[in-house]
Amino acid sequence: MKKILFFVILVLLFVCILISIFNITSWYKWYIRKKTTFVVDIDFFILTEKDIQKIIYEFNKAGINLFAIDVGNFLSIKDKTFFNNCKFVLKIFSQKIYNVNETLDAIDKNKDKIFSIIYLRSDKYAFLLQQNFYGRKIALDEVCEFLKKNLLSSQNKLFKLNFEQQDFAVKIGFAHLNFIPLRTFLCDFNQVEVNKTSVLFLKIKKAVFERSCSIVYIIPSEYQELTKNIEIVKKLVNEFGNNKNFSFEKYSSLCIDKVFNFIVVVFSIFFPLFLYKKILNVVLQSSVDKVYFFINLLTILFGIIIWGFLQKYEYVAKESFVYGTKLMFSAPIILSFFVVLNKEEKIFLFNYKVSLKEILVVFLILIIFLYLLIRMGNVSKEYVLKFELGLRELIERYILFRPRFKEIFFAQPLFVISLWLLKKFKQSLVSKLLFCLSITSLVSIINTFLHIHTPVWICVLRSIVGVILGWFIGKICLIFMS
Repeated sequence: MKKILFFVILVLLFVCILISIFNITSWYKWYIRKKTTFVVDIDFFILTEKDIQKIIYEFNKAGINLFAIDVGNFLSIKDKTFFNNCKFVLKIFSQKIYNVNETLDAIDKNKDKIFSIIYLRSDKYAFLLQQNFYGRKIALDEVCEFLKKNLLSSQNKLFKLNFEQQDFAVKIGFAHLNFIPLRTFLCDFNQVEVNKTSVLFLKIKKAVFERSCSIVYIIPSEYQELTKNIEIVKKLVNEFGNNKNFSFEKYSSLCIDKVFNFIVVVFSIFFPLFLYKKILNVVLQSSVDKVYFFINLLTILFGIIIWGFLQKYEYVAKESFVYGTKLMFSAPIILSFFVVLNKEEKIFLFNYKVSLKEILVVFLILIIFLYLLIRMGNVSKEYVLKFELGLRELIERYILFRPRFKEIFFAQPLFVISLWLLKKFKQSLVSKLLFCLSITSLVSIINTFLHIHTPVWICVLRSIVGVILGWFIGKICLIFMS
């Protein structure tokens, strides 16, 4: 029975590898052809400048022909002849009063100029955008229904902007062949010093190359003149180029998202547990460094396989999400105690009378574990230490990617130390307990490759740097322990 199960697992793994190779090839062909488009939000200038034609003309000279504008403001512009070479992202604010019939009629009549429609949760310029004419708020369902009946039935291709900052806009959530989702990066000049263009370049470079964003949505600074904003935008366009033809494409991949996602969850939980069980049998006969680097290499190779196996355009464009990431992180850590410890050790722990000091140690470990769990994925900066934010910025100035700090300063050094303790003290209970916690090193690497939107070579480089620096810090710790 075991042989049959082992054979089935091998066949499944082989199929996964073939699918992964196909998907990685398909993704790579798309990635090297991928273009970036800049869209500039001009609502503030329309509200503060009188000459709208001049605004459009100056941005056109800077290389911009895609603009974001409130539907009400778009409707208020009578002469639209100078919009002939432009496209628009029309904004509908959830809290704004509109003349609904006129608004929807204007959208229908100008469908050839519409690139996308976004529905905003909140209104930053509420005090400026409120109008006194008779009307009402437009519901999201109403927008969706109108699009289905009018715009999407036409030959006009619409795009769906999925913002990385998910609190900025509500997704217009329905699938249609003409509605291509695009991963979008919101770059607000008001939140950075526009004089420090290097910071803006870095943010956009990471968004475009590391997170595969197709759209860069720029909100100009309210504290700078129009000319200054245009100057910065022109520098960005010169640096990154601008896809003015709006030619976007998807890539095809072999991925049944729910099924493949489930397979990856199962494999990602049991793969590190399988390796950890095997380590116990070889660590006494092999060197610590050899085991450390070999296991990490196997985990990186496994990460490449699951990255390709899950590869799908909808994941990259934030249209779909990989589920179970926290389960894949926490389950191996919890189950490792049942896999690594033998029966006598489990009974001993079960009957062990814990002291107050040991309770505090366990509580501290739980806090660290919960912090690592919260920190998974792209979390808000409020959950990140200020020291780490500063170190991140310093690293990212010189290289695009950065290693995962929890691997360098915690997981990988703990892995090195626990291997050394297992070998020196002949697999004592304490060394085994630390060894169980050090499985974080492997699950963290696997978690890195679950960022499907990140190019696979960045995931590999990030993991390799984490392995090497973590080994170095672990060795320093061992010097003080010896």
